[in-house]
Amino acid sequence: MVKKVVSREMFMNRKKKQSDFNSVLSEEQINYGKKKYLLFSMFNGFSVALLAEGTLILFALKLQIPDYIVGVMSSFLFLGMPFIFVGKRMVMKMGVAKTISIAWFLRSVSILAAVIAPFVIYNCSVNLGFILFVLGAFGFYAFRGVGTIGWNPILGEITTEKNKGSYSAKNFILFTSAYFLSVLSLVVLFEFYNSISTFQVIVCSGCLFGFCAAYNVSKVPESNIPIRSASVSLRESISLIRASKECMKLIYIQTIYFAGIALTFPYSMLALKEGYGVKDYAAMSYILILLAGGIIISMVSNKIIDKMGPHKILISLYSLMVIASFMWFLAPTDFNWMYSGIIFLFIGCAQMGGYIALITYFLIITKPDQRIGYTVILTIISSFCAGAVGALFGGGLLKLLECFHLKELVMFHYFFFIVFVLLLVCLFVILKLEKVSILKIFFKKK
Repeated sequence: MVKKVVSREMFMNRKKKQSDFNSVLSEEQINYGKKKYLLFSMFNGFSVALLAEGTLILFALKLQIPDYIVGVMSSFLFLGMPFIFVGKRMVMKMGVAKTISIAWFLRSVSILAAVIAPFVIYNCSVNLGFILFVLGAFGFYAFRGVGTIGWNPILGEITTEKNKGSYSAKNFILFTSAYFLSVLSLVVLFEFYNSISTFQVIVCSGCLFGFCAAYNVSKVPESNIPIRSASVSLRESISLIRASKECMKLIYIQTIYFAGIALTFPYSMLALKEGYGVKDYAAMSYILILLAGGIIISMVSNKIIDKMGPHKILISLYSLMVIASFMWFLAPTDFNWMYSGIIFLFIGCAQMGGYIALITYFLIITKPDQRIGYTVILTIISSFCAGAVGALFGGGLLKLLECFHLKELVMFHYFFFIVFVLLLVCLFVILKLEKVSILKIFFKKK
């Protein structure tokens, strides 16, 4: 009898939690949600610039962590994404906004291990300090993976069919603008202060911005659609995806695209630092160029993506990564800032523009009540495969080339030639999936 009472009480509590969410959002709620999500994007831009990617790579190199380990760490962006299945269970209980908020809070807490790592390295054990740093970085990306379950569904909640692409582009513009300003500040800071303690202060500041992002996204209103969507089993989601040619095609394309990013941006930073030996402030200035490319492509996408569709844009942007890898192969022995700048501009356009196009592609081909399940499967497959390529293929290839005792820049010449060949083959795979002939692109019939 007690068990029946408890079961009934649990059922009523769950029903009450679901009733806290509206079945349909009002126009006022949608507009409020848009403002709060834009604030989340802005604070997230500040946070990511200070905590991840370029800054994390420079911090690791400052601590003299080996290049191939830094290369593997750079793939954590994708290797942490399979933890999205934890986010799915959280969405079922508390909705997408709270899930993202909690994940972003824990993400910021985890990276504080990188602040502690230098103390361990210099006062206890070098290897233990390296392990702590790597674990902190992985925790950062793992909790990020948990929270990304809500990105596509929450955008679907606060946008309509007419403005999905334009609002996504506006989001990226705000994110990249905040990122740009943060990196600009780091360029100035590193020119005068370039010590380990500087990086520790930067990481702590990034955590504070991460907490602000977590607070704002928790205030975004949502309907009960994401909770219903999250309740769909993974087995059912897999069956639905396998039955959809468009979803299967998106899995292949997103996997290839993410693998291209994993093999170009982080290893370009390594080539810049280790191949040419540029200083930290100069390396960060190239992040500015990368972001400039992202801002430019976001503004262009805002105008054309809803008219052209994401398919053609994805092919064009992926081609920029192919060109960038070939340019690294042909990179001059003497450092040329303009030549390297073009490479980072291309990668920035491809990286930021690709995310916009892929999100828009996803929102177009999926129904609102299926997005949680689709997001989990799509993210786990594409991100894990891309992360494995970046870590095992990229890191392994770099370690193999080190065995030949080549000069740093020559080693990266060989590395990027192999990457170029791989990306070129993948480009033809994307063209075949999209049923686009290369001859039709260059020789259109009048």
